[in-house]
Amino acid sequence: MKKFSISLFLVLKVFNTWAQPNQEIKGRVVDSRSQHPLREVVVRVVDAADTARTTAAGYFLLKTATEGTQTVQVYKHGYRTKQFLVDTRANKPLDLGIIPLEEDLPSGIERPLTSLAAVDLEEQYAESENSSGLTASSSALSLQRAALEWSAARYQIRGLDGKYHRVLVDGIPMNKAHDGRSLWSNWSGHHHLLIRREFTLGTATSGRDFGGILGTQNIETRASSLRKGGRFSLGSSTFFRYKSMLSYVSSSKNRRWHYAISATKAEGNAGAIEGTAAEVSSVLLAVEKQFNSRHHIHFTTIYGYSKRGKSSALTDEVTELMGPRYNPYWGWQGSYKRNSRFKVVAEPLFTLAHYWTFDDKTQLTTTLAVQTGMVGNSSLGYRATSNPDPTHYKNLPSYFLSYHNSSGIQLGHQQPYLGLATAARAYFLDNSQINWTQIYRDNQQNGYSRIILYQDRTDDQTHTVNIYLQNKRSQHLSLYTGLGYQGLRSENYRLLTDLLGGSAYLDTDYAASQAQTDLNSANRPLGVGDRFGYHYRLQADFLQAFMRLSSDYRRLQWAVAVQASRTGYRREGLTKNDNDAELSDGKSAKKIFTDYGIKAEATYRLNRRHRLGGQLAYTGLAPTLNTVFSNARLSNQLAPGVTSENTLSAAAQYSLQTNAFKARIGGYLIEIKNAAQLSFHYSEGISGLTPDGTLSNASVSELLTEIDKRHLGGELSAEYSVSPAITIAATAAVGQYFYTNNPRMQLQVDRWAQTVDYGSTRLKNYRIASGPQTAASLSITYTPPTKWWLRLVAAYLDNNYTALAPIRRTDYWIANPENPNNSPYTALTAAELRTLLQQEKLHRILQCNFTMGKQWRRRKKALSAFLSVENLFDMRYKIGGFESARNANYKAYAQDYYSGNPAFGNRYTHGAGRLWYGKIYYQF
Repeated sequence: MKKFSISLFLVLKVFNTWAQPNQEIKGRVVDSRSQHPLREVVVRVVDAADTARTTAAGYFLLKTATEGTQTVQVYKHGYRTKQFLVDTRANKPLDLGIIPLEEDLPSGIERPLTSLAAVDLEEQYAESENSSGLTASSSALSLQRAALEWSAARYQIRGLDGKYHRVLVDGIPMNKAHDGRSLWSNWSGHHHLLIRREFTLGTATSGRDFGGILGTQNIETRASSLRKGGRFSLGSSTFFRYKSMLSYVSSSKNRRWHYAISATKAEGNAGAIEGTAAEVSSVLLAVEKQFNSRHHIHFTTIYGYSKRGKSSALTDEVTELMGPRYNPYWGWQGSYKRNSRFKVVAEPLFTLAHYWTFDDKTQLTTTLAVQTGMVGNSSLGYRATSNPDPTHYKNLPSYFLSYHNSSGIQLGHQQPYLGLATAARAYFLDNSQINWTQIYRDNQQNGYSRIILYQDRTDDQTHTVNIYLQNKRSQHLSLYTGLGYQGLRSENYRLLTDLLGGSAYLDTDYAASQAQTDLNSANRPLGVGDRFGYHYRLQADFLQAFMRLSSDYRRLQWAVAVQASRTGYRREGLTKNDNDAELSDGKSAKKIFTDYGIKAEATYRLNRRHRLGGQLAYTGLAPTLNTVFSNARLSNQLAPGVTSENTLSAAAQYSLQTNAFKARIGGYLIEIKNAAQLSFHYSEGISGLTPDGTLSNASVSELLTEIDKRHLGGELSAEYSVSPAITIAATAAVGQYFYTNNPRMQLQVDRWAQTVDYGSTRLKNYRIASGPQTAASLSITYTPPTKWWLRLVAAYLDNNYTALAPIRRTDYWIANPENPNNSPYTALTAAELRTLLQQEKLHRILQCNFTMGKQWRRRKKALSAFLSVENLFDMRYKIGGFESARNANYKAYAQDYYSGNPAFGNRYTHGAGRLWYGKIYYQF
């Protein structure tokens, strides 16, 4: 009887087990930043024994017999654990979709949006605006190295400008219509809250935007997606005396309300370059309301203010006299080190988004955004007096050493010019900074100011509406569509900010024979707060529609995206300038550009370890607002020949991933057609401006059109885990970026409102000045289980070239005005011309970086500290440069060049030397 009872119990137990429902829960786990699948992720039901692990493709299938509302936990070492509430009573498979996991790095070592150098070097140099906007980190090794190890040397991914990289905040484009770049300082200091983002590299397609040929990044600020709790940090660096940040993220008890607030403040007396003091402050507020499972509303506002002192590019002569840290823009005013040139940015952003989830397959997102504010660049203005810049060419020894008489004979190496050069050297060493005391004294004695401080202002108002629909058509097919409008209204003017001791300033163009800057108010005396010089409005309207279809099968992933866009520009002059009275005021014609684009990509998984991928794209890109008008400060005249750029891009990659080793090798080819470039400079000895062929001196706007460029190269990255605590990584990027044709060049002379066609400028096969074209790094990272870590990096960068002066490569530059029909100088040989026009290659860069940190955890609280040092051995090097366009003809340039002490040599930007950054975090 006893045996029978036991047997009956076992049989009933088996039948009871069979009768329980076997619920299936499936999904896919990916890295939140790279979107690459994560393998060996543990997925389990809390308080149950049901467990599953993801495959190499990131998929999992979890079976559970537990009924009711259960908690599913997704866990992988090195990543933040996620939990989901699911109802297992539905008796049908549950698809959790794509689950992104964020890396669980200690507080002090989160991969930032920008590297130490990219954050603190921003705008420390005069040409910093030319750097790429692509500073985001990624799990793609080559990009991570580029963002972290190479940014201090102005490395640009694939040699492309930041306008080719689309930056979005909550789906709202942040690229400026003026130059196409995003201004990262608008949200500086909140990187720890902005870690949730979708990122694509190169021509890969994006679900939120058609994107650029360099990549797309969408930063999300939804409060419900942020880590709950508070955070405080305090740090110091080469550039800032202190940096502080306080943030807190929380939600209501019923989890219907979520909010995040963050405030940051930083100040510095001087950076690595003398006189570059900085002040940065910012506040972020994000609030999200969840009405129900279908409707969410999210509001975010970010207000950032930054003020940074600028520095100047230097000639070799000035560097030899003063050193690479010298900055001529500042001077002592009492005990205050005052910089005459600084940049101020204050552009608050407001976004309001509505998320409407129709069902588990379809979601509609509507976003409204408003961004207002100003960007101001200050400088000294002067009239009826000498240039207050201490490095003005007449203040330097080379002005006398390079002197030639009217017959072309050099006299600079004999008396009295040697003595004058010696005296100029001594005077410059004693007066190498701006003399604020003398400026105030002279202005007070003259009554009317001869030297003033002004600010070139841009006041922008941008309104954006974006509608985005995501629809999962089937288990393998997804459709993304978007429609967006962005309108810019920009007011541009010069603002008098300081009379520097004088009583008023006369509003005339002294350099143009007292021409009136506004005929409607001639000879107007100016006071502080008055607008003068120029005043105009710009209007830009951008309409875009895109569609992306993607598919994800077991071995093959593919996506196709198309877009159509319409861009319109208009100028309205508010003053009547004497130099161009007919076209300076009133509204211009509206310039319209219509563009189309298509992208395609595919990834094929050969097996768990091997993967092949490729991307193709053809895009049209409207010119930026800054290149549409010949000289927007002066006239409504449209720049002739400016059209939309056409780009063709192709890329291919192979990747290998094992438990201990992963590697990626790829190549790319980018063809850019019909690009345009507008620059401004003052030149002497310009030919072709007058009917009689005489040479002229003038301020000109130089327009290049029909520019064709090629960017090609390869990228290699590899990472090997020697042990769970030691990782070795190597990365290399080798490229060639050069012009493939001879663009058309036109000059417009400001004071005559005259345009001269200079024909072709011979740029073909010259390198594009876009930072180092070869870069490599080797790193060792040690992360033991004791919550401290160490990282050593060695970086090598080479093939960095100076920017060209196109005017030197035209027929007009070698034309002899004394010869019939302006034929070339007879003494000029082809060999000599090659020597004079050879593009300068800067010296290679070798540097080591060092980073270490430690974390202490107790329950949900953590204290972290880290120290980062870039360029550990304080190597000095040039990171950029450009040719001078001052001498606009061969004869004057050759005399200056062969003198041995050129007055108008190349100018260079120097590296900042050793950089350090230390910070402590408290997380609660």
